[in-house]
Amino acid sequence: MARPGWVSNAGAQETTSTGVGVTPSEPKGTDAKKAIEKAFSPEFRNRLDAWVVFDHLSKEVIEQIVDKMTVELEEQLKEKNVTIELNEEARQWLAKHGYDRDNGARPMRRVIDQNIRRQLADEILFGSLEHGGAAHVVVKDDKLALQCEGREPEPPEEPEDKAEPTPEPVSR
Repeated sequence: MARPGWVSNAGAQETTSTGVGVTPSEPKGTDAKKAIEKAFSPEFRNRLDAWVVFDHLSKEVIEQIVDKMTVELEEQLKEKNVTIELNEEARQWLAKHGYDRDNGARPMRRVIDQNIRRQLADEILFGSLEHGGAAHVVVKDDKLALQCEGREPEPPEEPEDKAEPTPEPVSR
């Protein structure tokens, strides 16, 4: 049976900070362990089975997170008949602005909401994507911008004539 996990940022600062011109003499986990011992009581620490010190995310992992969140957004847009595509520059912009060393990729969703979802909502409700279409995310003046190609509205379907056909007059 899997045991529940618990995550804390205690010790995160210690794994990244070194003095100017100083190289760490101890492994980075040692400083993190000291911070954990300072932050939590011995009774709490005694209940922990293991301590895992995580490294910062690599650029490749951050890009995978961008891709995952883009796929999630695509899925949500399907019901509105809207597709979304990020060019490589927009993908890199999100990787840069949606990640920081202190918080990891936690800001990514907020950056996507503020820079893509809001623009998409306006286009879907009031703009060229009202009837569906494609949104291309690009970088313009170091900001994300949408280039939208809307669809024409579907013509209304002709109502089927449900009246009984009038019989032809019979000639005698």
